[in-house]
Amino acid sequence: MKKGLKIPLIVLGILIGIIVLDTLQAKIFDNSPLFKIRDNLDDGSTDYVDKGIFVNHYHCSNNEKVTTWKRTKFTCSIEESKDTVLGGDAPLTNKTDLIFTINTGNKSCVPVKLAVYEDGTYELFTKYRACGPAQICTDMLSYTKSIKGTYNYDVMKIFEDKNIVMDQSHSMDNLPEYEIYMSDKYVQKNYGYYYTIEKNTTNNSLDEFLKKINVNLNLCASPEYIN
Repeated sequence: MKKGLKIPLIVLGILIGIIVLDTLQAKIFDNSPLFKIRDNLDDGSTDYVDKGIFVNHYHCSNNEKVTTWKRTKFTCSIEESKDTVLGGDAPLTNKTDLIFTINTGNKSCVPVKLAVYEDGTYELFTKYRACGPAQICTDMLSYTKSIKGTYNYDVMKIFEDKNIVMDQSHSMDNLPEYEIYMSDKYVQKNYGYYYTIEKNTTNNSLDEFLKKINVNLNLCASPEYIN
């Protein structure tokens, strides 16, 4: 073999070996391949797909990680909503001490929504008014059931955290983790009207608050069909 041809063949053999080993470790351990192009989806069930040479690595919204061979069809599973277990009754009325409402940025369903009040109470909206299959719905979103509770926490610390953004617009390809809407009363106190917590960031105060009241916002509200 000519010397000038030997070196390129050795280099090519090393590269092929690295690709084979990388592909095997990704497939066996459901890891992301080293040689990849990342496709950020944020479509509700899939956060992103790392597209390798021979495999695709799926990172799902429920933290499931699956590596498949190219041309193999795979869809991340959608965590079944527990809204039927949540239940609830008629929402509170004449509440004038609202601080803010918060829900996830997920647009694949109608998310549950949490309303936080000044008097240490909250309600989690779990059902919404919906039209039947043969009906045309023109009404604005209206929640019909909620679960009530109390809290003992300084919720305004949420807005002091560095991982909160005010008045930022988003495209459908880059939705935030959470959306927060301030009440008019607090907007008049110089708070912003719209805040977000971005994907892949953590607001420690919000996480601590949700843990204390044992509320999971990553659920879909269930429809309550009208006649």
